[in-house]
Amino acid sequence: MAFPKYESYKDSGEDWLGEVPEHWEIIRTKNIFRLVTEPAPKNNSEELLSVYSDIGVKPRKELEERGNKASTTDGYWVR
Repeated sequence: MAFPKYESYKDSGEDWLGEVPEHWEIIRTKNIFRLVTEPAPKNNSEELLSVYSDIGVKPRKELEERGNKASTTDGYWVR
């Protein structure tokens, strides 16, 4: 996948990020999202998701059995 080239770039101020388009505003994630700590009800029908830096967000049922062995969202936070 190729991304479009912008006219000018600036240093993001973060070593891991490098340069970003000049018109982008750098905002901390915690200033965009809020943590919701609502517990999932027992025996719910919510789908359990897993997050990986290399493959993104995937439904747990689509992944190999490794790492987190949970099969339901009981006791997890929702949203």
